[in-house]
Amino acid sequence: MSDPQAEFKQVHRILKTGGLSWFYTASSLCPHQKEIAGFAFCGWYPDRLKHRIRKWAKTHKPHLIGHREKPAVNWFTPWKAKWILSQAGFKQVYDRWDPWFSLEAGRTHKSFLALTRP
Repeated sequence: MSDPQAEFKQVHRILKTGGLSWFYTASSLCPHQKEIAGFAFCGWYPDRLKHRIRKWAKTHKPHLIGHREKPAVNWFTPWKAKWILSQAGFKQVYDRWDPWFSLEAGRTHKSFLALTRP
């Protein structure tokens, strides 16, 4: 997704009235990111810094981005996703957000999830 706002506008444009679109992504609030290895809490960095690190890694340390030609370039917080979707024209936005997916979590993270989920 090179321009999420433009792509969400396109989805909104072609969606039938009353239709439903499902958007699934990793959260930039998750401290455990797999998009760029070796950078603790990378999802929490400002977007400009994340893009610079990704660009640098692609050229100098491709193993940090899994040798991907098109590594991750977009990171979303729940409120950023809602804002982008509302700017694209979506009137109702529902989210189900987890800071860590239990399948990706270790024992400590699973314990934390159990305590933090409503």
